[in-house]
Amino acid sequence: MEITVDRSIRHWWVFVLRGACFFFLAIYLFGSPENALQVMGYLFSLVILFAGLTEIFHAYNDVLSPVRGWYWIIGIVDIILSIVLFSHVGASIIILRIILGLYILFRGISILSFRGSFGRSWWVTIGGLVVFIFGLIVLFNAGFGNMTMVTWTALACLLMGLLNILLGLRMKPKN
Repeated sequence: MEITVDRSIRHWWVFVLRGACFFFLAIYLFGSPENALQVMGYLFSLVILFAGLTEIFHAYNDVLSPVRGWYWIIGIVDIILSIVLFSHVGASIIILRIILGLYILFRGISILSFRGSFGRSWWVTIGGLVVFIFGLIVLFNAGFGNMTMVTWTALACLLMGLLNILLGLRMKPKN
């Protein structure tokens, strides 16, 4: 089974860079779960801000894309979420859980939107669904303990990072 990729996307490296940010965030969360909740608000606001800026950069530069509006929406939502996190770093875990749950949920939908670039590839579909389910768990399970939330969030970041890196590398034009 051959997967076809739209190699006309010039900014494939943005996916790789964004994926690396998610991947390194996951490593940090796994490596220091005790401190993760204290700095998670700052870290996520920075990563989400960067992801939003890269989505807007992608939308601005990819004028021929049929899903350009989707890139703009994702970028704007990411920037709004990052501003909310920056302004409420000291907020309760409930607010952080809701913001993170919505963000992971939205990222799962975003990953699913790229299925068409890979000929409806099963691994992109499964990856997007898993990230989506992680978002639902974080969002709706109030009994989630702090350490569990950190672990599930780290797993979601790891998956988002790996999928973004894979997507970017698959979009890289062959020379």
